[in-house]
Amino acid sequence: MLRVPARVDYALRALVALALEDGTPMKGDRLSREQAIPFRFLEVTLGELRHSGIVASRRGADGGYWLARPAADVTVVDVLVALEGSLIDVRSVPYEEEQGREVHRVTNRVWTSAEADLDRLLGAITLADLAAEAAAQPDSVAG
Repeated sequence: MLRVPARVDYALRALVALALEDGTPMKGDRLSREQAIPFRFLEVTLGELRHSGIVASRRGADGGYWLARPAADVTVVDVLVALEGSLIDVRSVPYEEEQGREVHRVTNRVWTSAEADLDRLLGAITLADLAAEAAAQPDSVAG
C-alpha cells in the first residue's frame, strides 16, 4: 500500500483545478471551497509550491494563484518532490555487524528500484493529462 500524504493529494487537486483555469488567477478561498480543502492548509501548501516554481500568485482584486509553468511541464513527481523532498523515504537503521552490510545492500536495491519505477510511472503523468481527463468527466472539477 502506498500512503499519499493528504497535503500531496490536496495539492494535486488544487493544481489540476488551476490547470483547468488556463492561466486565469484563482482566489484561494474559491479553490479551497470548490476542492474541499481546508483554507489555511491550502495556503501553506500553495506557498511551498510557489517556492518550488510550480505556482505563482499575486495579491489584490485581480490576484489569486495560477500555474507558473505550463501544465504539460509539471508532473506528479514534480509535485511530490516539491512537497515531500523525495519519492521514497526509507528510515535507515545503522548496522554494526559486517554480515549486515550485504543485507543492507540488498534491501537498499529494493527501495531504489521501487523509487525508479514510481518515478517512471508518476513522471509520465502531467497536470495537463489530469486536467484533460477531469474536463472530460461530467462532474468536472472546473468551477
